[in-house]
Amino acid sequence: MPMNDKEITFAQVVIFGKDPQGYGVGVELCNFDRTPYAIMSLWLPKVEFPSQRQSLFNTFEEVFKYIPENHRHVKFRGCISWFTHRVYEMKRKAGMYADGRTTSFHYLEHKPGVAFCLAVDATSRKTTIIEEL
Repeated sequence: MPMNDKEITFAQVVIFGKDPQGYGVGVELCNFDRTPYAIMSLWLPKVEFPSQRQSLFNTFEEVFKYIPENHRHVKFRGCISWFTHRVYEMKRKAGMYADGRTTSFHYLEHKPGVAFCLAVDATSRKTTIIEEL
């Protein structure tokens, strides 16, 4: 069955790992027309998530909770190197939470602005906030 544009979610993701206590992760979920419908400012303590990779896998779990069921494809975008050289691992891990949706990963040369601000915010507050718009 062909997919139309309205069945796509764009997930902009940034991991801010400069704090020794944990990772701040910013996520902006957008509809096909790039209108945001949810933002996430996630704080992931290194005690529970010792590596950036583990924090990314936890982010997949959180992201899929907020993607509408009728969105059949999720395009992850960010300046995360794993989106280029570990694509199969990313697809496998995201697929654990995707509930039949397809995924793709796109490396960006620049940090997505809103997602970067959300990651820095999570790091400064050391708490998680998820807001549906």
